[in-house]
Amino acid sequence: IPDAGNIGSASDTDAISISSGGVVTLSQSSQNAQTFRLDHDVSGTANLQMFEDFEEADTDYTRVGSANWTVSSGAFSCATTGTYLCLYGISFTAASGGDEFDFNIEISTNSGGSFSVRSQTMCFVTGGQKSSVSNAFIFTVSDASAFRLRMTAGNSNNIASGSTALGSSTQHETGLTFVKLGVI
Repeated sequence: IPDAGNIGSASDTDAISISSGGVVTLSQSSQNAQTFRLDHDVSGTANLQMFEDFEEADTDYTRVGSANWTVSSGAFSCATTGTYLCLYGISFTAASGGDEFDFNIEISTNSGGSFSVRSQTMCFVTGGQKSSVSNAFIFTVSDASAFRLRMTAGNSNNIASGSTALGSSTQHETGLTFVKLGVI
């Protein structure tokens, strides 16, 4: 049985360490997770709409690894290639007559020139009630400079003008979490 040791490169000599008991640990530089939240309530527009006002969580939160994800005008960009897990959800209050709409994560591989729905969740609530839905998916970023991701509602069924997506600058109500699973 070999001794404990490290696997790495010249720039990261302990990228993977193996203890004498066989426990494998990745270095901090290879681990990455970030959470973003909608920072205030957003009213439905009865049209396709992109959610724009996100902030990285800062309440009882510590990012894992470096700031790999950034957001500008609602479009998320990634600094490094890799395979990622996206966990996302929306909390909302339905219009007085009720509401049914689709909630989506869209991906662009041409710097935001065009987007395709990558994951969709359907929402339905009777009049004035509050609810939440969530979903998750795995995706690959093969060209970080051209990759964009955004959260939308209403690709096939618009969110009513009387409905509200809930957001907050102190707690997570609507938002996304990105976890890097591996390199490509």
